[in-house]
Amino acid sequence: MFDVYVCTKTICNYIAKGLLKVKNIDLRQKVRRKHKEKKTLEHSRRFGESIEHRDPLIDERCTFGNWELDTIVGKKSTDAVLLAADERK
Repeated sequence: MFDVYVCTKTICNYIAKGLLKVKNIDLRQKVRRKHKEKKTLEHSRRFGESIEHRDPLIDERCTFGNWELDTIVGKKSTDAVLLAADERK
């Protein structure tokens, strides 16, 4: 009655979850391929504290002298870097 088509990825997922009687060792391609471990991506550079940990008094913008700095890097082929400095008040 119904024609159902399931992709290869779905079948492999079913096998990995144990929903089918076939095991991964029975699949030729699955055994041959080496899967890379997933790496957690973290910032490679962390300079100082995060902006979220600053004093709540700075968010009120009532005093002068609280600066925010940011660097903007240009294209890879050039060494152009721009420093943006903003005063919070």
